[in-house]
Amino acid sequence: MDYLYLPSAAMTGLRTRRQHTPTPNNAGLAQWLEHVLGKYEAMGPIPMLGSMRILACHAAMHPDTRAALAAFASHTEIEWVGDSDYYYWIQIKKRWTGSEDLVIIEQDIVITSDTLSEFESCAEPWCVFDYWLAMGKINTGIGCVRFTAELQREWPFDTIFPNPVKWDVIDAGIANCLMPAGYSPHVHGTVDTSHEYDVYLLPHGRATWRNTGAPANGPGRPGFTPTAVPPGSPRLRVRNGVVIERSVYLQKYGPALLTT
Repeated sequence: MDYLYLPSAAMTGLRTRRQHTPTPNNAGLAQWLEHVLGKYEAMGPIPMLGSMRILACHAAMHPDTRAALAAFASHTEIEWVGDSDYYYWIQIKKRWTGSEDLVIIEQDIVITSDTLSEFESCAEPWCVFDYWLAMGKINTGIGCVRFTAELQREWPFDTIFPNPVKWDVIDAGIANCLMPAGYSPHVHGTVDTSHEYDVYLLPHGRATWRNTGAPANGPGRPGFTPTAVPPGSPRLRVRNGVVIERSVYLQKYGPALLTT
């Protein structure tokens, strides 16, 4: 197989709690969040089922992720967050209490038998396993991360996020507070991700990419437009930094068509 070296862009035994509440428009956001948080408080404290609180939020959990959690982290609290962009923030806020270490594992991360034991045995306040995105690894994400109780007490959640934020900026919000204060992620290694990306090689050494889970004609990330990819551009399908498929982008609109 070909390894991709491109510049990096800077259920057995598992508990599930699912909450359905319609998301309001922006005008009623503050009142809605207060209402939703009140509903969670009414459900009572979340029981501690291990030495660390482990949270896995999802809108579409990959089977490999679910199987790994069942095998290696059976006391994980799995939470559905697909009904609102703000539910992920709510679930983390509920658990960022400073009473126990908090581990977050995202819906496409595949942990191993050693992942949690490495977190437990490490004294660093901010521990991560990095993972691949489209064109490089990330070690400031929250795909597989542990925040100690001490760090949580030093940095209360409301200090990091005075206002609610959507799911896709939580990692940057945490990193932007901790790193200027002298913290840095302690990287334990790399975990696999089930995520696949289409990387399009453009003229003049440029590249763009699309999340393969996004609609063929829609954006895979902010700034990506299919019309920016000229027909005939090489397309590489990438997973965990490895090229798993080659093709050519033959259509100006729509997905890349496979070639032999």
